[in-house]
Amino acid sequence: MSITIHDIAKIAGVNASTVSRALRNDPRVKEKTRERIHGIATQNNYILNLNAKNLINGKTGLIAFLTGSLMFDIEKDLAIYLNEFLAQHDYTLLILSYAPSPEKLFNKRLEKLTQKMCDGAIILGPNDDSLLDQRSYELIHLIKAPLIFADRRPQNITNLPLVTTDNPIAISGLLERTLEYEIDHVIDGYSSCNTVAIDRSLTLQRLAEKFHLPYFKNETLSEIPNNLKKAAIFVNNIADLEIFCINDYRKYVVAAFDKRGIDTYRYSAPLIICEQDFAAIARETGNYIIKNLNKQPMSIRGKILIPPKNFLIINQ
Repeated sequence: MSITIHDIAKIAGVNASTVSRALRNDPRVKEKTRERIHGIATQNNYILNLNAKNLINGKTGLIAFLTGSLMFDIEKDLAIYLNEFLAQHDYTLLILSYAPSPEKLFNKRLEKLTQKMCDGAIILGPNDDSLLDQRSYELIHLIKAPLIFADRRPQNITNLPLVTTDNPIAISGLLERTLEYEIDHVIDGYSSCNTVAIDRSLTLQRLAEKFHLPYFKNETLSEIPNNLKKAAIFVNNIADLEIFCINDYRKYVVAAFDKRGIDTYRYSAPLIICEQDFAAIARETGNYIIKNLNKQPMSIRGKILIPPKNFLIINQ
């Protein structure tokens, strides 16, 4: 039979309410008494009833991370770093995945967040904004807890904070390194499905104009002249190279984000990788939630930009 608060109270020679307050580290209980009660509870393997505790203090102790499948670096690494950061502040990370059907499950997960099941929420939305509907935006604004977006935020939302990679710096760093290969064309492999891809694409187009480099979107690949010397292909990740159907990669340099797929990279083209600083993104998003929960409102105007962590060159 498991020990109860009343059993601990009898052993400690105090009443049950004192035990309850001591186990919650209530400062109204003297330190020596708290230590004695905690010692008795530990010796007898007492497990605090979290539901009862939460009813008393009005908190769940949970911070939700709404994300996809945890297959990509951004999802997996953010979950790891968020868990470590929040644990230091005595919060538990609750992962809500909308994989494998974001068009069906994203709104269902948002509904959970509107039901006060957690103290705060960090959202990494679907890769394609077209999967969101009007109900998605309504639910997001119905969440009555500190809320922040990580990496990307739906295009129609501008009044909620975002922590993301400084993509202009990242693209500039990638282009700078491709220029060392004397490239004469820039191929933009970014889609227009979310704010991150759009930001990267606009930055790349602007820089191509600055350096007087012919610029092509991926859908105009057939227009690229056959006599090019070397072209730089910019993609979100290595897997995106499949859309190009290029037979001879010796005339190209590939610029991508993060290392997913790097172990199976089979192309002859030099590969330049921009590593994003997911630890810093997790720290900033977690810090925003914790400060707001501790009644230290942290105001973010628009977004916080995190510089890239590193640039790697493969097949040099």
